[in-house]
Amino acid sequence: MTKNDEFIETQSKSRERTVTADVGNRAQGLYLTDVLQNGISVFDSGFDARADAAPVQVVLNPDGATVRGSIQDPAGKSLPNGIVALVPAEDRRQNRALYRSAVTDANGRFTLLSIAPDQYKLFAWGPGLHDQCRASRNNGRRTCSGAPRLALQG
Repeated sequence: MTKNDEFIETQSKSRERTVTADVGNRAQGLYLTDVLQNGISVFDSGFDARADAAPVQVVLNPDGATVRGSIQDPAGKSLPNGIVALVPAEDRRQNRALYRSAVTDANGRFTLLSIAPDQYKLFAWGPGLHDQCRASRNNGRRTCSGAPRLALQG
């Protein structure tokens, strides 16, 4: 693991510690495949890090996917400084290592690196888009007359 790798530690009221891991440097397609303790995957739940806990095995894979694309406003104009977020399936959303996000460049383009194989949802939003939304009378939900256009490459 590189010096940019990140381990996040949380402490519960019982003073037991759970640690989650993420791979910080994604430029080379590297992603965290699994984390095992006693041969059981603890990748989504975190692992026991007490002094007497079983060893942890971290499995990395260098073949992460890349998603490139661009976003436009509803009128078809490139959306600079827009935000794109790749969100894992609902049953894996507690695992921060599976999320990816990017800010679009001046031409509305973005790149998401080192994506593990799985199912995701891709969201996009940006400056000025909220102006095209209005509050509806259905339980205060907001509806939008136009949504950003998302184009994927490759």
